[in-house]
Amino acid sequence: MKQLLILLMILGGMFLMAKIQAKPEQMEVTKVAVGDHLNMRTGSNASYSITSRLPYNAKGIQVLRWAEEYTGSSLWVKVAWQGRQGWVNSHYLRAYNKPSIHQKLFSCIGTEPFWNMNIYANKVDVNTLDGVKFTVPVVFHGKAMNSPAGTVIINAASAQRSVVVMTEKQHCNDGMSESNYRYKARVLMDGNSAYSGCCH
Repeated sequence: MKQLLILLMILGGMFLMAKIQAKPEQMEVTKVAVGDHLNMRTGSNASYSITSRLPYNAKGIQVLRWAEEYTGSSLWVKVAWQGRQGWVNSHYLRAYNKPSIHQKLFSCIGTEPFWNMNIYANKVDVNTLDGVKFTVPVVFHGKAMNSPAGTVIINAASAQRSVVVMTEKQHCNDGMSESNYRYKARVLMDGNSAYSGCCH
């Protein structure tokens, strides 16, 4: 229980620091008709209320890389422009290099108990030796920019299952196959089971 509480505290702290210190990128509006505008919203899909509007030729838009969420196949990002903030569909931002939703980010494995997972830009596939298998959509994927270990946090959840993964760029050995991996991983599954392992 103590280890689980420590893991939750670390994940919460990393998320907060990533949110505060992530370096923004400068973008501009594209694919919007002359005289029209791009809506900024309170959340990551078109059902959220409009907070402000970006002109069709707006430039100098800051994309806050700690806030990225997929809605179906559309990647929404939080932006800041002239003192305003809101979520927009990244399809309408020029020079924003969004990952493919099918791009695999990590393959992870752990022993005692045995588990493995494949982490993609839009989903996480989980498999454990005791027969637990599930796929959950990614709701948050971000980097802690202040972390010298290159910490990455992935939060994936559905109504029934959830998994939070924190990876750090450190030498890792699975303890069984003597294989070497580039990343260490800490995993919180369904909010009540903590695991450790390696990723590449």
